[in-house]
Amino acid sequence: MKYVVLVNGPAGAGKDTFESMCSLIVDLKYHGKNVSVTKMSAVDRVKQAASYLGWDRVKTDESRKMLSDLKDFADQHILSTAEYLISRIDKHTTWGPFGEEGDPPKATADIIFIDIREAGDASSINSHYEESSDVTVIGVYISRESVIPVNSNRADVLAQEWNPMFPYRIHNDGTYGELMDEAEGFLELLLVGNRFRPSC
Repeated sequence: MKYVVLVNGPAGAGKDTFESMCSLIVDLKYHGKNVSVTKMSAVDRVKQAASYLGWDRVKTDESRKMLSDLKDFADQHILSTAEYLISRIDKHTTWGPFGEEGDPPKATADIIFIDIREAGDASSINSHYEESSDVTVIGVYISRESVIPVNSNRADVLAQEWNPMFPYRIHNDGTYGELMDEAEGFLELLLVGNRFRPSC
């Protein structure tokens, strides 16, 4: 089963930290149970193109706007973000630990975190896999009251407001340990509690 976890939230809310915590917990708690974690981003291809053009990968208000504008250009003239991500999800295969016969079995739970800002992209991905028995899409929104809003570009402005496409909410206003507890609870619901699996 592929679990596509669409992660949204304002800049500085702790999205990367949450995803890293989930990866660490999987390594520690679900070791040997064929659970894998992969991270993607809606702007991976945009960052790669920008780097090729000379971007130093430093995040500033100006560079955030440049990436947002470049993404809009790619969506309009090349391939939409949703189509790009769906292609990557469909091609993604993770192998688990080697079995006794030496054949590497596929991961029984393949968790793919995708950083994504626009609810429209999230909606397209969700709709694409709505009838799938192999892919479950979950939207997670991470918020933090102390973040300073980034208003230099449309994507960051939109990410400041919660959207129903990301129903699982995490309020990252506590300690590092509390966020770790949130990550562990999320994985428990995902992998053990069957909360997010289709009822069919």
